[in-house]
Amino acid sequence: IWGSAADDLYAVKTSAYVSHYVAGAWKSEGMKHGYCTAIWGTSASDIWVVGWDNGDPHMQHFDGTAWSYNSPPNSEGLWGVHASSPNDAWAVGGKANLLHFDGSGWTISSSELVSTTLYGVWAVSPNDVWAVGSSGAMLHYGY
Repeated sequence: IWGSAADDLYAVKTSAYVSHYVAGAWKSEGMKHGYCTAIWGTSASDIWVVGWDNGDPHMQHFDGTAWSYNSPPNSEGLWGVHASSPNDAWAVGGKANLLHFDGSGWTISSSELVSTTLYGVWAVSPNDVWAVGSSGAMLHYGY
């Protein structure tokens, strides 16, 4: 769940929908692909959703007007996303995939320390990122 305000919330379901709470009611917003697993934003006009579709990764971005599909540079489903600014977003997924968005595109910053699935990520800044995964995996990227 993520929100830009108490009356503007978004939540993902294990389906191809994002629920949006606005004006005192929840409504479903259909996504273009697969299952949604995580959501995060930096403002009402900068929201990321990640997930998978038949095992392949997918991510979508909301610019305040419409959702658009972004093609991830990896081949594993995505489980977590976090952004510290519009020019700094991170996504994690299978086979220790750690993806970074720098404002213009996504790149792979995979960890060679583990080969497990990463499920959660928290970015303090582009140089201070934490990720967690199965089998007790905990990674720190940066500094």
